[in-house]
Amino acid sequence: MSYVREEELIISFLKILSTIRKANKRFINSSIYKFSIEEKDGHRLNNILNFTFSHLEKNIKIEDVARIANLSKSQFSRYFKLHTGKTYIEFLNELRIESACSLLLDERNTVEAICYDVGYSNLSHFNRQFKRLKGVTPSVYRRLRDNNEIGEEV
Repeated sequence: MSYVREEELIISFLKILSTIRKANKRFINSSIYKFSIEEKDGHRLNNILNFTFSHLEKNIKIEDVARIANLSKSQFSRYFKLHTGKTYIEFLNELRIESACSLLLDERNTVEAICYDVGYSNLSHFNRQFKRLKGVTPSVYRRLRDNNEIGEEV
């Protein structure tokens, strides 16, 4: 993970937290340790993240996420930027592109299929977003991964 950018680490960490939360496990000492978020903002942000992770491949609208957060669209935009340092769309694109990177490892997945699988409805927009975040197109990224030529910048 030393080659991963800071934002990618945060996204990976959030994915891990989401997976742990969804796991139906009991801890040996669960009667002693009870995990609960009492802070209203923590609960709200958790709802936003859970919704995003579970609907990543769908057409997510800011209005829908704002409704989950029980905020107006403009309130939500300010809230999310304040708590994450980025807009919701930036965050969503980063998650989708990271998911696409994982899918690109399997040669059986076409770039077009991956585009739709991660929630984009337009291949050229997907390619532009991918190149903006990774510095290369999905096809070049796949070739570099296959040849183990990916450095820290990708």
